[in-house]
Amino acid sequence: MSKKRWIGILSICFSIALFVSLLWGYGERQQKQVLYNQLEYQYQRAFYNYVGNLENLKLLTGKARLSGNLQSAILLGEIQAEASAAATNLAVLPMKDDLSRSLVYYNQLSDYALSLSNSLSRGESISANDRATLADVYHQLQGIYDNTMQLQEAVAVGGAKFVNLKSWTSSIWPTAQAQTTTGIGSGFADINRTINGYQQLDYEGKYASSMLTMTAKGLANYDKISAKEAESAANQYLKLCGLENYEIISAGEAASAQIPVYTFACGDSNNSINLAVSESGGKLVSLFGEISGSGKQQNMDVKSAEAYAGSLLKDLGYTDMVLSSVQTNDRQAVMKFVRKADDTTYYPDSINVRVDLDKGLISGFDASQYWLNCCERDFSGKEMYDQQAAIGGLGKDFTVSGSSLAVISDGAGSENLCYEIRGKYDGEEYWDYINTDGGKDECLLLNSVSGDSYYQR
Repeated sequence: MSKKRWIGILSICFSIALFVSLLWGYGERQQKQVLYNQLEYQYQRAFYNYVGNLENLKLLTGKARLSGNLQSAILLGEIQAEASAAATNLAVLPMKDDLSRSLVYYNQLSDYALSLSNSLSRGESISANDRATLADVYHQLQGIYDNTMQLQEAVAVGGAKFVNLKSWTSSIWPTAQAQTTTGIGSGFADINRTINGYQQLDYEGKYASSMLTMTAKGLANYDKISAKEAESAANQYLKLCGLENYEIISAGEAASAQIPVYTFACGDSNNSINLAVSESGGKLVSLFGEISGSGKQQNMDVKSAEAYAGSLLKDLGYTDMVLSSVQTNDRQAVMKFVRKADDTTYYPDSINVRVDLDKGLISGFDASQYWLNCCERDFSGKEMYDQQAAIGGLGKDFTVSGSSLAVISDGAGSENLCYEIRGKYDGEEYWDYINTDGGKDECLLLNSVSGDSYYQR
């Protein structure tokens, strides 16, 4: 073959290779742009929802400081929901600076409103001190809202973005982190410092100051891991959850919190999720976001999803969990598992798992309550209230179907060992919890059943 012919063939091969390379580069660019747009939309939606929560909280607390007990009960319920939603939306935003004090502020406000609402339900009135506290909160929210409006203006005009898009020649993934140069990150950091100067609310509840000093009891005996070890664990958890196509986009250092965790933003070409691995022990603490792809079994029914979630928990090392409740909505099944050992159910040691029934994949996971509460309990030294006396006190029309021991939380940091007495009254199933120490009726729950869903409330 002549030299010219060889040169011609090589030229054609080089041209083809160049074309393929350019085509691949264009595809990579498009893939990056799609994920960038999806992440930016997700964060802006959470931001605008947060602004709406703030506006509603300002209005509601302004009314609650003046209203009578009946109207206050309604307003406090709305304050509880809006403050909880504000914390959720704020937690989604990819801020470089630590906003933990802001998250505590909204969670405490939600919890405080619930505490006042419970007092009203017991026939008590809102005290003068509590009305003064509501007035203080109103003025605090006014200042937070005014500062947040400046951030909203920056986002609205399009100059401020939540996602930095790296150059096309670097990693194909954008870094999910608000730029301080646009004023979003620094603005939220300024607000967080302002909130840090507010006195924390004085009340009894799960987000009270005394509760926030709790450490994760279940992780106390585990050694700390490095960021590199946490990243390796995160990749392993992605595989266990059937998300092996997801890659780590960005990572955050272990943050100071009740459960110090390494955080990871992960994604494929279509969607992104957030994953948290505990600094102590490298345990999967949470996973949430939009998922894509499909599992081995698609179009699951709820029973199959329950078995799938239970199997995943065993793969993750949770061998003593039992299903407590299931709620389904929009082809998503949210299941709550609780720990059971020695014929005693430990409700504080709970894990929530969400399964996408159509895709047959885990779409949500939260083991934070498990690791915060799981430990050896000692209820010895107290005389056990007679179980038959506890059952007899429920009334002759209550038909008992079963009873066992259960540990429940009192909502303010303590736990009670109770008789869990299950039965029916007027055709409905109730679960009553009688304290084994003295026989006090601690809690009564209705077991609601609707289709494939069942849960206690």
